[in-house]
Amino acid sequence: HTQQLTLNNSHSTTHTHTHTQQNTHTYTHIHTPCILRNLPMTSAFRKPFAYLLLGFFLAVVLPASAVHAQRFAIVPNAGGTVTDGTFNQFAYEGALRAASAVGGTVLVRESTSDAEYVPIIEELVASDVDCIVTVGFLLADVTAQQSALFPEQLFAIVDVSYNPELQNVAGVVFREDQAGYLTGVIAGLVSESKVVACIGGPEFIPPIPKYCNGFREGVKSTCKECSFLVEYVNDFFDDALGQSVAQRFMALGADVIQSAAGPTGSAAVLTFTRAGLWGFGVDQDEWVSTYGSGSEASSRFLLGSAVKRVDVAVESILLEVAADAFLPGTRLFDAAINGIGVAPCHDSCEFYTEEVVTREADAFARLQDGVTATGIDGGNGALTFYTRPSDDQWFEMLAIGLRPSARSGHSFTGFPDGVALLFGGTTSGNLITNSLYAYDYAAQTWTLLTPSGAPTPRTRHTAVAVGERYLAVFGGDLSGDATLTDELWVYDRAENAWQSRSSAGGPAARQQHAAAYLDGRMYVYGGQLSNFAVTGDLWAIDVDASSGSVSSWQQIRPELDGAVIEARRQHSAAAAAGRIFFFGGELASTEISDELIIYDPADQTMVVFEKGSSPAPLERRDASLASNENGLYLFGGIGVAAGQLFNDVWEFNAVQLSWQQRVPATAVEPTGRGLHSATLAYDHNLNRTRLLVYGGQDLVERSRQVWQFSIPDLVITYQEYIDCGARETFLAPAGSLPSFDFSAGIFAIEYQCDGNVDCDNVYDEGFNCSPSTSGVYVAFAVLAFCGVLMLIGFAVHLILHWSHPVYVHASRWFVLLSLFGSLLGYGCIFTFFGQPTDAQCIVQIWFLPLSFTVMLAPLLAKTFRVVYIMRKVKTFRLAKITNIELLGWVCGLLLINIIICSIWTGVSTPQAQLSLESEKELLPKYHLKCNSDHNEVFIWLSLGYAIAMLVAGLILAFLARNVSSAFNESKWISFAIYNFCFIGAVIIPIMILLDNDQAARLILQSIAIFVAVTGFVLLLCVPKIMAVWNNETASGFFTSATRVRATTTGTTTSATPRNQPSKLETTEDSENPLDKVVSAIFDGDEA
Repeated sequence: HTQQLTLNNSHSTTHTHTHTQQNTHTYTHIHTPCILRNLPMTSAFRKPFAYLLLGFFLAVVLPASAVHAQRFAIVPNAGGTVTDGTFNQFAYEGALRAASAVGGTVLVRESTSDAEYVPIIEELVASDVDCIVTVGFLLADVTAQQSALFPEQLFAIVDVSYNPELQNVAGVVFREDQAGYLTGVIAGLVSESKVVACIGGPEFIPPIPKYCNGFREGVKSTCKECSFLVEYVNDFFDDALGQSVAQRFMALGADVIQSAAGPTGSAAVLTFTRAGLWGFGVDQDEWVSTYGSGSEASSRFLLGSAVKRVDVAVESILLEVAADAFLPGTRLFDAAINGIGVAPCHDSCEFYTEEVVTREADAFARLQDGVTATGIDGGNGALTFYTRPSDDQWFEMLAIGLRPSARSGHSFTGFPDGVALLFGGTTSGNLITNSLYAYDYAAQTWTLLTPSGAPTPRTRHTAVAVGERYLAVFGGDLSGDATLTDELWVYDRAENAWQSRSSAGGPAARQQHAAAYLDGRMYVYGGQLSNFAVTGDLWAIDVDASSGSVSSWQQIRPELDGAVIEARRQHSAAAAAGRIFFFGGELASTEISDELIIYDPADQTMVVFEKGSSPAPLERRDASLASNENGLYLFGGIGVAAGQLFNDVWEFNAVQLSWQQRVPATAVEPTGRGLHSATLAYDHNLNRTRLLVYGGQDLVERSRQVWQFSIPDLVITYQEYIDCGARETFLAPAGSLPSFDFSAGIFAIEYQCDGNVDCDNVYDEGFNCSPSTSGVYVAFAVLAFCGVLMLIGFAVHLILHWSHPVYVHASRWFVLLSLFGSLLGYGCIFTFFGQPTDAQCIVQIWFLPLSFTVMLAPLLAKTFRVVYIMRKVKTFRLAKITNIELLGWVCGLLLINIIICSIWTGVSTPQAQLSLESEKELLPKYHLKCNSDHNEVFIWLSLGYAIAMLVAGLILAFLARNVSSAFNESKWISFAIYNFCFIGAVIIPIMILLDNDQAARLILQSIAIFVAVTGFVLLLCVPKIMAVWNNETASGFFTSATRVRATTTGTTTSATPRNQPSKLETTEDSENPLDKVVSAIFDGDEA
């Protein structure tokens, strides 16, 4: 306890008692009378001043003294204390700072077993603490349970987050990957062996991989050549296990270790430092906790600890509680808010050179500013390197495990499961090796394999993947002085064993050749022989993907088709799209080539790709060529000029046969190089292909780097072709077939400029097309457009004279319906334009019949109503047919057509099929037409229904011939039907005769539809427009010479002169009763 006593001349006394660990008490005593007594003022002012001072006391001092004192509680993990140098102590220190800031107190409740957690929390809740802080993931379950039981109590927990979030709990988590990144930066700078390691606890606990993966990324940032080792263990409290892991790491050459495995990891770090190697602690300052504040002799090799600033986190949350601003949920503490860091170097500061201090400080600043990203998933700690490079970006990889040495002349061969095998090559000191490494792209790990029966060391050989299990290796240089071999070796991944598959009669010993694997065969082409001669021979051998067995070698002498292909060495090979591709190399004439040679095993032809004026790679040798199903990817190589090394990436579309350079979107990229090797790996996380490049030789040295280049999906466009022999169309990748193949009878659709396919005269299609058909399209399109304008004009006229007797008597709504049918009729013309498609064929069988029915059905229904009503009038019987009833008849006629078309579409769907145009001509032609199995049956069924409606129309017109034309359009209906019948009688037979003449049929169909529709519209609308123009009623226009005369004694009618009105007729200026009857009939009311 400490006590402070302050006395002044006003006799004001303040006593402060502080318990350094748990309690803080403040007492304030103010003696007001002493102040008043000593004031130098008159008695007249003392009383008001006393009242003023009393008011101040009541308003300020008393409320201030009544402010609630905050009470916080810390619950360490079982067995922990607030002085043990771990999270427990950090949490306590943060709580003390928060309590000091708000004048609060901190309670500590330590325990020796997990069973004490619940009673401790219940006691703290009963004592009315403001916030309970539990420390560590071991208290995660009990904190969740108790927070549910006491929803009004606030909790905070260190190193735990909940999903879903708890409403009264703040979880505190950290960016362990950032802390590990900082220690990794230091490790990469101090490591002398260039091998660093990390021991982690169970990998499923997110902070563990976050520490180790962050450490690895930090190492990579300062030590490109470093190898990285990692091992995860399942026990936090096994010192012997930690020591064993450390010894394995040391045996592999590691001289720096990072711990992330609790006491097990601390034992591993101690093993390293006691051996004079460097180590890093984790979570808290292990110089205090593990090394006894320096009492351990090897503490000088503890370079620091990757720490979580638990004190900062706890202080922050408790200040929120005191300010009544507590928010539940997960709080992430990172470098930006000083939530992570590196503990002081203490006894190891001698190893912190100026470069180490500067680089670590710079890395921390870049993490704070967000300039540097660790590439680690902040949730589960997994590497997210595959999300970092987008398309066309380079990214250097640092895999886990002992990295292979720098080398050139090796092979790097990828397999479908994402594993690539690195074999042989020339290493430092021109040492030739036969070492075999497995690189797992998904796990980012290197594994040194020790197979049985390994072949002798070799370089400048070739290797291909055989299925998912085998690696086939041929040829190579065994000594570096042209001691060449013709051996064929097969490595079995499942058995981890090599087997020699050499056989007599094969290709001569060679190096600097190229090889590829396609459809069960390994192809070997070119290279340099033992006598230094350059060869251009092509060999193949079957290698079974299921057993690894081989057949005998076979020399292939491809058909060159007049091409001159020079022998070569130092070229590259890959297989794609069913063919083998060879690029570049040094020719026998010593020239460097930029040729892309294509070998097609199907017909055993070999050609040189004609690149034309399109962009393509420059001449080079010793480049790498990797491939997937349809694409080739070329990287690097040695150019013509001295010292010219390439680092460009080219993509070749093996389907459409075109080059495209992939321009990197990043400034970071590998240096130019040759004698490297590359393969493709498929990223299943993002469904992307990655180009992986290993090793090689630049102007200075050999490389041991692994570079990844992210490749966008290969875009393949498709083109439609016609096979005249099969009489069908099909899609094929554009460029994969010639635009026309006379012998095969296959042509691209684009060569059908007149709608026909001439399989024996391509020049009629591709180069000498007549524009007549396109002219027909334009002509009828213009005519149809004019017809549509005419329809619009008639419709506008009807609407403007909507109440005129002419349109009233003509059932105006049905006139509009007929006009709509005419509009569909004009649209039918366009359904026959162009080369027919399946969709177009279906539209044709619906459009034409329905438009005809919509035109004719309203006229038939109206005429039937006239006949029916007039027959009732003759017998003086009341008749009533409304427009709604009439519309029902129209819909009934339309429904029959819909049923026919539906059955047609469902039972015998028309499709665009190739049809022989003429068998009699010397050069037969084919064209596409709409057809189906029962097409003719449905055509005649639909045509028969149309004829039935025309016959019905003629009958109704005949029956209505004697009905007054005042409300009878039978004459014009008859003319319209005659028009239809004439066109059908003339055109249909001609169409049958010209069934295979595409152009003639198109012209006749368009003429027939246009004339039929236009004639119908003119006969329907022109008489009505003339009547309105003459300002006469329907009765006056259609009976220009006479009027109807009705008597009161019978039904006889007679003609009466215009100037002698009948008994029912009035004068011109009076109302005509007959107009009422006519209006009533055609408005659908009654007669």
